[in-house]
Amino acid sequence: GEAVKCLLEIIANRIERHPHAESSAHGEILLNGLPPGKFFNRTVAFIPKKDCHLPTLTVRETLRFSARMRAPHHMTNAQIEDHIDQILGWLGLEECQHTVVGDATLKGVSGGQKRRLSFGVEAVAGSAILVADLPTNGLDAKTALDVIHATRRVVLRSSKAA
Repeated sequence: GEAVKCLLEIIANRIERHPHAESSAHGEILLNGLPPGKFFNRTVAFIPKKDCHLPTLTVRETLRFSARMRAPHHMTNAQIEDHIDQILGWLGLEECQHTVVGDATLKGVSGGQKRRLSFGVEAVAGSAILVADLPTNGLDAKTALDVIHATRRVVLRSSKAA
């Protein structure tokens, strides 16, 4: 539960260190044998248990927003759109790319599609390492398997592209 989330946040360097905290963590985090550098947060992405997307944006718009906010400045719009197309394909989200994400009051994509979108938001930003908190939580067995297969495709294809 909460301890696992805390450990994942520490690994992904996403936890705030409070001077008056009752607990602490000690140790060393290394990336390829080296301490985290200034680009660590661009390399390692943390995907929380809860999917947090703007419900009125489409799947494609959500990926585009992430890519444009976080991609290297030298990437052109055409390169960004090509990368978004790749990610949509890898995650099996092509069919719903023009569907709004939705929420409890606005009908949108399914829970499995939202979960895959969460992975896509980080993958399109160029993160090489994805640390996910309960990636299949709340999904039925088939949808959970789809999420794992899609994640595997992203990892395998991203490593071949590098």
